[in-house]
Amino acid sequence: MLDNEDFEDNTEDTDELGANQNSRTRYDIRPPIEADLLNEKACSLDVRYKLPNSNTFTPMSLDVFDKDVTFSHASGFMKFKASIASFSMLLTDSNFKGSSSYTDVANWLITANLSDNYDLKAAL
Repeated sequence: MLDNEDFEDNTEDTDELGANQNSRTRYDIRPPIEADLLNEKACSLDVRYKLPNSNTFTPMSLDVFDKDVTFSHASGFMKFKASIASFSMLLTDSNFKGSSSYTDVANWLITANLSDNYDLKAAL
């Protein structure tokens, strides 16, 4: 965990990703119950990165808004990502799995509108 004051300190090291590497991070964001975040900024995500062989860090900020879109109207890629996250929480019996089930995961994958070149959805 990086302290807030160390975020812009180039001498502090967190982790490094090389070419063709990926990173997955899940965050549980819980706004106050009385908050009405519809079409309001729910949170900001701040990231700093540097290109290979560079000493210069580039900041990037992303504002996240609640657009009041139901999960059934989520993109296929979002359903796919949610399925993978939920499946891993079910496998480990995570306290954060909520009410999700293996049936839910299979249904989300079936309804995700992604290319299926190897007909893997049929196995679900």
